[in-house]
Amino acid sequence: MNIDSPTETPQWYAIYTHAKQEERAESNLRAWRVETFNPKAKEIRKRNSNPNGFVTTQLFPRYIFARFVAQNLLHKVSYTRGVHS
Repeated sequence: MNIDSPTETPQWYAIYTHAKQEERAESNLRAWRVETFNPKAKEIRKRNSNPNGFVTTQLFPRYIFARFVAQNLLHKVSYTRGVHS
């Protein structure tokens, strides 16, 4: 019977990014072919520069989520531009 060990199956991790670098970190992680999840929310804000009143903000500021095999990619993910820890 061939059962995958837990270290060989991709797991989801919370990635702490540098301030306002969520998009950059996500883009760089995708370059490593790492699956990412970066939830956003629309807020209503009335400003002169934004006539429709909606602004997209990070649902979890400074955090993104990534799915990868830590044994293989943890070092690369840790030193990706935009990633703090």
